[in-house]
Amino acid sequence: MLREIYSRPDSAWQRISLPALTRIYRNPKVLETRVTLPGYEGELRQLTVMELGHEEPTVLLTNHRKLGPVELVTRYAQRMLIENGISEAVQFFHIDALSSMVGMKVDFDMQLTLAASSLYRMMAQRIGREYSHSQAKTVFRNLLDLSGKVEVTATAVVVTIDKRAHNPYLVASGLANQPTPMPWFGDKKLIIQFA
Repeated sequence: MLREIYSRPDSAWQRISLPALTRIYRNPKVLETRVTLPGYEGELRQLTVMELGHEEPTVLLTNHRKLGPVELVTRYAQRMLIENGISEAVQFFHIDALSSMVGMKVDFDMQLTLAASSLYRMMAQRIGREYSHSQAKTVFRNLLDLSGKVEVTATAVVVTIDKRAHNPYLVASGLANQPTPMPWFGDKKLIIQFA
């Protein structure tokens, strides 16, 4: 397949311009052909994209006949961002290790992964622009993987976090300003303070 792609003359390729202003590889070249696959009725569009930032060409298959190459490549890039986000979340939260053969567990694990990833993203946005685009593992390493002193009293659990370079971001966010009720722990309040 690669031999056939590389053997196509320059005249067979179409240069396109992608709309994202910040994109490094904004002008890839595209080769569009029609293909058939065993077990699929009808023809498919095959778009081969070169100079998109990958060593090997990217091959897209679609049965969508109305969208142009620019729209299809843009949609592919958006889907890749989503898939990369899921992949990063699965690697960070270690939920890819399945311990059950039940299909429902796979769905449940994926739902937990996406929920945890979303909570990290919400926290990062609340912290401020310094962390608004950070991955979950960065937020965990800089802001949550902390040491400190825990004191349990009759009415509260007081956590005093040790000094760290990233603590000012937590203080400025206001996330620890109000005590958090813990009805499951004798109605004690969680109080977070900084050394």
